[in-house]
Amino acid sequence: MNVITTTRKFGRTIKNMTRLRTIVGVFAKHGFHNIAERIQLGKFIIERLNSDSDLEQMTVSERLRRAFEELGPTFVKLGQLLSSRPDLIPEELIKELAKLQDRVQPLAFEHIENILKSELKEDLKNKIKYIDPNPLGSASIGQVHRAILDDDSVAVLKVQRPGILQIVQDDLNVLFFLAETIEKYIPESKSYSPVKIAEEFFKKLELETNFLVEANNIKKMSSVLEKTVNLQAIKIPKVYDLFSTEKVLVLEYFAGSPLSQIDFEKISTEAKNQLLKICFDFYTQTVFLHGFFHGDLHAGNLILLDEKNPTIGLIDFGVVGRLNLDTKKSIAQILLSLETEDYEKVAMTFADLSPYDESFDLKIYSRELRDLIAPYHGMKANDFNIGKLLMRSVNLSAKHGLTIPSELILFFKSMIFIESIGRKINANFDFLTYSLAYAQSMLKTQALQQQTQTDLIDLISDSRALIQMLPRQLHQQLKKINSPSYQLKVHNADLPLLNKSIHRLGTLTFLAILLGFLTLSLAIFLK
Repeated sequence: MNVITTTRKFGRTIKNMTRLRTIVGVFAKHGFHNIAERIQLGKFIIERLNSDSDLEQMTVSERLRRAFEELGPTFVKLGQLLSSRPDLIPEELIKELAKLQDRVQPLAFEHIENILKSELKEDLKNKIKYIDPNPLGSASIGQVHRAILDDDSVAVLKVQRPGILQIVQDDLNVLFFLAETIEKYIPESKSYSPVKIAEEFFKKLELETNFLVEANNIKKMSSVLEKTVNLQAIKIPKVYDLFSTEKVLVLEYFAGSPLSQIDFEKISTEAKNQLLKICFDFYTQTVFLHGFFHGDLHAGNLILLDEKNPTIGLIDFGVVGRLNLDTKKSIAQILLSLETEDYEKVAMTFADLSPYDESFDLKIYSRELRDLIAPYHGMKANDFNIGKLLMRSVNLSAKHGLTIPSELILFFKSMIFIESIGRKINANFDFLTYSLAYAQSMLKTQALQQQTQTDLIDLISDSRALIQMLPRQLHQQLKKINSPSYQLKVHNADLPLLNKSIHRLGTLTFLAILLGFLTLSLAIFLK
């Protein structure tokens, strides 16, 4: 299994002091020495931000992005993760971190050959007739080459960089240590949950450095398409399992041009409309019907395979999104509420997805949400991006203490991508208008009706358990209130609490009767 084994406990004992010194030094050089000093790591500072430096003229966000770039692949990945978390960091920093590019100098081909020798048995290596030494792409985790197999199939060979797992593990170890130290010495940082961010980042990198996970994502998407009608124009690459390991992934090669490189002004209106329908149907059906979608659907990952008979191939399945039924219903409800300008409903939907917080004020939140979104209602589709607007709403939600599920944030990010692709093909593409039919269908789908029946059965089961439990709970509450020791503790200031307890007892008694009736009714209804 995956070699990355770093867990939170490793953060308490630094295994690579040299790397810690380097990381602290780089942040200090970029103007963050005050943080290092505050968390008792000032002894590692060798160089501070010089007032004569060009960095002095940059914003904090720019300097942080530069520091991430200098620190290498792990921190570039961390910056990319943070750029998708508007609930944690300000919009200005999100825009800056979004500039981080996961591109590195290509490895010499001999390193690729050495990895293949160690990962593949001799008979398998002999089944690869040719590998182009010039890479198709080179990123921090892996490098991609075009290859020809013994049956003359053209394939893509994705090979993990040698030593990258150790680099990532060392950096994760330092990151956990820094996260725990920051929470210890900077109490106000706890609202941003540095340790939780480190843990989320660890899980993400653990998946990205295991190519078998990506292979499984591809197979899952292929299975989804087989169950979906009218998506024959979308092609998913074949996985060559025989050659694939945690460090090597061999896929079908797609010959074509990424949509990012297509000049759509030279394509006929009919072809553009077809392409737009293909992209949007694929996206909405995988989201609303299957709850499994491509999480990095930018124009570079969609390959135009055939322009005359529009066909698109999808690549790069390292990031996928999974949505449960409740989240899918919430997405549909948000889109429908945006169309009708029911901002209180949007606010309630966000609040329902978040853990309960007694300090949360729905009225204030819904009003601020309205102030954020309402000015864009009725504007031309090409004048704003609804995905970006919803990402900003996540930032607003965080200010009100709401914690929006990460899968919903990934969906909003994917909306930004699909809107950008849509506008590239057709400048007047309107995501909301296109998506409403799917949202309405989602709320009426047969699958939802089946789930509703399942929910009713679950409710009967839970209600029976509650009814059985209520007499015991009522008895305990009465014993507590009638006990002499309890009465002696009741002062004037405690009277509201006593009234609340009495009111709760009445409510529980009413619920017991109501749930008993409901259980009997539903049992008869479902026979």
